[in-house]
This record gives sequence, structure tokens and C-alpha cells, in this order.
Amino acid sequence: MKKKLITILVLTAIATAMLLPAKAALTAWQTWTSIVAAERSTGYSQWHSTATISDTAAEPSALGVTERTYTTITAAIAANVQGDGKIIVFQVPYGANAVRVRAAGTADATLTTDILTGCTGTPANANFEVNLRGTLAWVMGTQATAVTGFVFADECTLTADSASTSAWTIADPGDGTNLPAEAMIDLQGDNVIVIVPTTLDGDAKLILKFY
Repeated sequence: MKKKLITILVLTAIATAMLLPAKAALTAWQTWTSIVAAERSTGYSQWHSTATISDTAAEPSALGVTERTYTTITAAIAANVQGDGKIIVFQVPYGANAVRVRAAGTADATLTTDILTGCTGTPANANFEVNLRGTLAWVMGTQATAVTGFVFADECTLTADSASTSAWTIADPGDGTNLPAEAMIDLQGDNVIVIVPTTLDGDAKLILKFY
């Protein structure tokens, strides 16, 4: 009986010794997590570009409150009446919760965009509503972009929608600073962005980074 007890104690000691490094590693990982717990994941490092919005024909009107549903918007895009074909519906990458937005276009171009967001229904792409988050007015500067002939906007003016529950952060360097203007917002779980370019003077596009 004594010999059996000694064997059990030896095996227990060996098991404990084997577990100690794992426990130490776990403790270190937990400590590290507590330090960076407030940081947001940045898994989506690439920038996504919309198609170029061409300064030809009319621009779409702002979407009225009775027009802010997925099926209404996609039907309007397909019909392409009075510039509605320029409306952009953008799918947010899975797992992203916020977006940084920049504008690029031909020199001295101006662009005004309504930004609306919504969340797909069940099943995916079933009808759902989108809500206006704000209107961004851009003025192109002189800093070159990776798109030939396009420069970044160095001015961005926000007209926020009072009903939006997520505040924008605007970086507006100003004319002649040669720095990109940028708008950032928490998407609060929405996974669809609708971009309505209501005014345009020159060709332009939006560039988005989700994180």
C-alpha cells in the first residue's frame, strides 16, 4: 500500500512539473491581453476602392426616408434613372466594425456623398433598411495617389445626421496642406454601406479601410 502511494505521489509530481510551463505561458498571455484589451483588431489592412464616379450625366438625389431599403436601392441602381446608377452598395468585410474613408479624384474636383449603413437580413440580401449616418463633402488637393491622374482630397466637411448613434471623427488638414482628409466611424455591427454621390465636379472615388 505504501509503495503504491509513493508511486501515485511521484506521478502527481511529474504531471505538475509538466503543467507548470503551460500555466506560466497562460499567465503571461492573460497579462498581455489585459494590456491590449481595448485595442481594436486591424486584420483588414488593405484599402478598398469604389469604382470611379464619372462626372457625366446627372448625379442621384439624396435618398428619401421611404427609399432607404435594400430592395428599393438596388432596383433604383438597376433602372439607372436620373443618375441612380452611380449609387454604390458596398459589402463590409466580415469581422470589421469601423471604417476610415478618404476621397480621391481629378485635381480640384469636389464630391459630396451621403453615407448610409445597414445590416443584411435573414437570409442574406433579404430586404432591410439603411440609415443615414452623415454627408461628407470633399475637395481634392494636390497629393498624388496610386491612381494615375487622381489626387487625395485634403478637405472634408461633415454634416452629421442627428439620428445617428455613432459619432464621426474627421481629419480635415485644409487646402494646400497636401495631406489626405479622412473620415472615420464605428459601424456598430452594420455590414453594408451605401454611398450616394449627390454632387460631383470632376471624376472621383472613395477609398475605404475597414478594421
